[in-house]
Amino acid sequence: MATSRRPRSVRHDPTLSTLWDSYSLSLRAENKSPRTIQTYGESIRLFITHLAGAGHPGIATAVTRADVEGFVADLLGKWKPATAANRYRALGSFFAWAMTDGELAKSPMSGTKPPAVEVAPVDALTEADLKALDAACAGTSFEERRDAAIIRLLFDCGLRRAEISGLELHDIDLKLAEVTVLGKGRRIRRVSMGVKTTRAVDRYLRMRRTHEWASTTECAWLGLKGVLTENGIRQMLERRATQAGLGHLNLHRLRHTWAHHMKLSGMPDSDLQNQGGWSSPAMLARYGASATGERARKAHRRYSLGDKV
Repeated sequence: MATSRRPRSVRHDPTLSTLWDSYSLSLRAENKSPRTIQTYGESIRLFITHLAGAGHPGIATAVTRADVEGFVADLLGKWKPATAANRYRALGSFFAWAMTDGELAKSPMSGTKPPAVEVAPVDALTEADLKALDAACAGTSFEERRDAAIIRLLFDCGLRRAEISGLELHDIDLKLAEVTVLGKGRRIRRVSMGVKTTRAVDRYLRMRRTHEWASTTECAWLGLKGVLTENGIRQMLERRATQAGLGHLNLHRLRHTWAHHMKLSGMPDSDLQNQGGWSSPAMLARYGASATGERARKAHRRYSLGDKV
C-alpha cells in the first residue's frame, strides 16, 4: 500500500513590485486620494530602481536596513531633504503594511531615522505685490477673466494646487460666496470668498458659458484644448507673475501669503486651521513663519509700554 506524502510547502518570496500591487489595492480600499497613491507608488518604484542598480534581486524579505539608508543617502544627493523625507515616509508606510499583512516579520526600516529637514521660511507677498499680480490679469478676454478668478481664489482663500484644479461648477456657490473643496485626506471643507473674489469668479463663469468646451465638462477651469490642468494653472501663474514683475512664483507661496495676512489681520488660529484645511495646529506655525517678525513688530506698536508712560 502506497504511503501518502504531505505536500511540500512552497517558498513564498514576493518581490517589492508584487507587494506594491497589493498595497495600492489596500490604499484604494482605504479611500486614499489618487495623489497619495501616486506619491507612494513613485517612492516604491524609485526604491526598486535604486536596488536594481545595486544588483539587489528586489525580494522583499532580502531588503535590509543598509538598503534603506543607502536609498535615502542617494535621494539626499539628488533632491531636497523635504523630498527625501516624503519618500522615506512613503517607504515606511509600505513596509508597515507588509508587516501587518504578514508578508514581513520585521521592517527593514526598524532603527532608521528620517532625514532632518530644515524648514526654510517662505517670504509672503506684500499687498502691493498682490495688486500687481491682480492687475496683470486686468481685461475682458476669456483668459484674463479666468486667470483673475484663479489667482484671487489662491491668495484670498489659500487653496492648495489640487484643490483649485479640482473645482467643479457645483462646488462654487456665488450666493453664499463659498467654494467647497476636497482637501488632503479627502476631507471636504467650505471656504469663504471675499466680495472682490466672488465678483471675479462670477465674471469668469458668465464668460465660461460661451466657451466651446463648456458643455463637455463640469470642471470649472477651461483652456484652449479643454480642461485646464494643474500644470496649466502652474504655467499660467508663472506667466502672470512675470508680467507683474514678481519673478518666479509658485502656488504654495500664495498659500503662505494668505496665511500670513490672515494672521496679521488677527484671524484666530482655530478659524485659520479650519479654512486652511489643516488637521493639526502644529502646521500653522509653518505658514507665514517668515513674517512672524513683522507681526510681532505690529503687535508691539499696538501694545507699546512706552506709549502709555
